[in-house]
Amino acid sequence: MAHRPAAPLAAALLTAAAVLAGCGSTPAAPPGEPVTLTAELSDGGVTVPEEAPEVTRGTEVTLQVTSDAAAEVHVHGFDEYIRLDGPGSGEVTFTADIPGVFEIETHDTGLLIYRLAVR
Repeated sequence: MAHRPAAPLAAALLTAAAVLAGCGSTPAAPPGEPVTLTAELSDGGVTVPEEAPEVTRGTEVTLQVTSDAAAEVHVHGFDEYIRLDGPGSGEVTFTADIPGVFEIETHDTGLLIYRLAVR
């Protein structure tokens, strides 16, 4: 029976673990660069292109929302709103200057759009 060295297997397992560990992390926005988040509200659901990146305090964040119906979107913690009286789009820009994790959701249906982490 042939004996195979364990080192190549161990190296492969460590590489796979490192790759998988990175998959669950939230991307970080480069410090000081503005961030734009987009969302589409349609048929009672939400579509976003990606997770909200973790931002540093003082980052300018723009939220752009398009909806197929009337909607009110609230950025918790910053008391920013986008109100749409019918189908259309709107945006709001604010400075993320409070550390924490903040939900961005529709007020009328409580649909979670993003969780914004500010560090």
